[in-house]
Amino acid sequence: MFGKPLYSFWICLAFVFAGCAQAKYEQVGNALPTNTSQSEKVTFCKSRFLNSGYCLLWHWEKKPTSSQAGSLIFKIVRANALDDSPVPVDQNWLPILVLWMPSMGHGSTPTSVQRVDVGSYRATNVFFIMPGEWELKFQLKDANKVHDEVAVDLTF
Repeated sequence: MFGKPLYSFWICLAFVFAGCAQAKYEQVGNALPTNTSQSEKVTFCKSRFLNSGYCLLWHWEKKPTSSQAGSLIFKIVRANALDDSPVPVDQNWLPILVLWMPSMGHGSTPTSVQRVDVGSYRATNVFFIMPGEWELKFQLKDANKVHDEVAVDLTF
């Protein structure tokens, strides 16, 4: 007589506690905030052009030495609106690379830049005339006017 109602009580109590459990499909703590700005979402961009906000990606193709010039590949990209992946940007202005030593107030020999693909360029004749702190100034120019620039600090 007492066994059946007591058994039913424990089953009902189990359903009550099970109903209070967190849903397995619900993510807590890992959800992305809805007010994330574009600059917070883009993770591949370590160097950003000042005016356009485009990103600069670059790597050494051949590192320069104290006696030989090097070359590097650089890309100008923007973030894809769908998934923030890098998308090449075709520029109307000629990209150039200026090697500048801020502490000494001078640069190095002029580099040469060639377009190799949409938004992709090769800079050659990259030579540092002395060791120290340098800036790689990637500029977008037409004639004598610089329209946009990003500087990368480098110790050689």
